[in-house]
Amino acid sequence: MPNINTVFGDEITVNVQPRQMQVSYSGFAGAHGMTGLMHGSRGYVITVRGRLRSQSGLTYNLARVDLIERIEYLEAFMAYPDQTWTYRKESYWYTRVERVVMLPGSDGRIIRYGLDGSAYATFEAVLRSLL
Repeated sequence: MPNINTVFGDEITVNVQPRQMQVSYSGFAGAHGMTGLMHGSRGYVITVRGRLRSQSGLTYNLARVDLIERIEYLEAFMAYPDQTWTYRKESYWYTRVERVVMLPGSDGRIIRYGLDGSAYATFEAVLRSLL
């Protein structure tokens, strides 16, 4: 049972979005308008935004390699089957990592170097419940 803080770090914000109603629409030849079929709601979305940071005090190359390893660690979760994730004493059953996106800064770079010797990158991850 992975914990969101353990996997994504402490520099994160987590938002749980309400489930969206799933509807399919169809029209009929020769008739005006459409009809909608309600399928119910399922699959709430958990959005995790934050910053990955390498260990400080390293050279730029070592900090960059460490950060790339952390990004690859997150990538691996997209291949995992659904799991129960926890965050702040809440459990999110049958949830999987749908995507992880690295967000560039205003200068277009994804990996930036901090004054303390660490490299960091901003990311957004989307987890989706299968319920």
